[in-house]
Parts: sequence; structure tokens; C-alpha cells
Amino acid sequence: MGRLSVIEWAMDLAKSTATRSTCLSRKVGCVLLDNRNHVIGTGYNGSASGLQHCSDNGVCYKRAKGYASGTGDEICPAIHAEVNAVIQCKDVYSIHTVYVTTSPCHTCTKMLLSTNAQIIYYFDDYVSLSGMEASKMWDNAGRKWIKLDRALYVGALTSVNTMALDEISKDFYKTVSDLLG
Repeated sequence: MGRLSVIEWAMDLAKSTATRSTCLSRKVGCVLLDNRNHVIGTGYNGSASGLQHCSDNGVCYKRAKGYASGTGDEICPAIHAEVNAVIQCKDVYSIHTVYVTTSPCHTCTKMLLSTNAQIIYYFDDYVSLSGMEASKMWDNAGRKWIKLDRALYVGALTSVNTMALDEISKDFYKTVSDLLG
């Protein structure tokens, strides 16, 4: 197996980050890279700090009130993955590329337009009228909005020889055990 491309690596990070999501409707992960391809922020969607997570009580607030996906954001306690990633950045003007599992909504796109982000890579479309408008707004600003074929990227890391990883893990833990005596 050859070295992963930056896109494969960053999308794998976004997919992995999405597994931390506490949303019952859609798990989204976001990774922000600077112009040297260094990670400067990660985020996943979930309830704001101090609020109960939907995954904790097994109820999606929006679905319980009859809202479809992509609607009812005003009653949802979750913060989008892109917002959580951006608030980690020391300097939002250093953001160059956004890797996100689902395309940004209209509000997140406006926020990202206020940074130096130039490219958004994503797998799935945010299904709503505002999601379609978001890509037009991004394009009108002269920036790149690129949908990736999930089938080409799913499991980029699964082709790594897992037996070799198991052996590395055993060696690592043996070394740590030896050091700790």
C-alpha cells in the first residue's frame, strides 16, 4: 500500500472525528488544515457544552417535534461540526482547506467564508434548500466546493495489513511493560 494522499488522510480524520458525534440524526466530522496541510482544528456535531446530548437520552429533539433532516435547526441543541472545528483555531485566517463528511449548511458556509478557507471537500450533501444555496454562495466567492465519491475513500486505512499492526501493538506494549518494570 502506498502513502495516502492528503485528501484521503484528511477525510479519514473527518470520518474518525464524526464517530464522536452525539447526534442521533447525522454524524458529521470536520477537519481544518492550513496551507501546509497541518491540522489546526477538528470538530463533530453535538450538543453545546453543558446541555444534554441526544445520544444520552435516546431522543432527537428535532425528530420528536416532527422536523425533517435539514430543518428545525433553531430548536436543535447541537453545534455543527464546522463551528466546533473553527472555535479551536487560534487564527481563523490560517484555515485553507475544510474536510467535512457532510457539506456545510448555509450558516456554516457564511462562517467559513469569513475565514481564508479556499476549498471544501465533502462526501454527502446537506439536504436542504439552504445547502444548495450554500454551494452557490461559496462558488460565487471564487472558492472550490468539491464533492468526493465516498466509495473511493471508504476504508482507505482498512487495506493496511492488520496482522502487521497487531504485531506492532504487541511490540509496543511489551516495550512499555519492560520500561515500567
